[in-house]
Amino acid sequence: MIPDAYALEALRFLLPEFDFTDTHEVDLKITEQLKKKKLGAFDPVIISELRALKNTVQTEFHQASKSRYFTHTHGQFCDIRDFDLQMLATDMADSFPSISRDAIDRFLPNATFYYYLK
Repeated sequence: MIPDAYALEALRFLLPEFDFTDTHEVDLKITEQLKKKKLGAFDPVIISELRALKNTVQTEFHQASKSRYFTHTHGQFCDIRDFDLQMLATDMADSFPSISRDAIDRFLPNATFYYYLK
């Protein structure tokens, strides 16, 4: 199991990453932050798993109403309630068992804001 503090710190830097982003630069920032906060060494296997989670979540939010997690619109503007975050968290926890459910639960509101509400 990936420690929550490690996962959340890395996901903080992975969140703004897109297909065109230089992943090497992001990896360097993660390495620096992990070292600064004494959370452990950069582990490419762990970061790859976290990046896969982030990419999966990012894809779901970019699908908007076509996502299976989209419930319905809750007004004129985008709303965090437009997605069933509990079901998404459950499925992500099943798909990525090395990442704790708590870390996923804490990541999803930020991802919702960044990929859907922004």
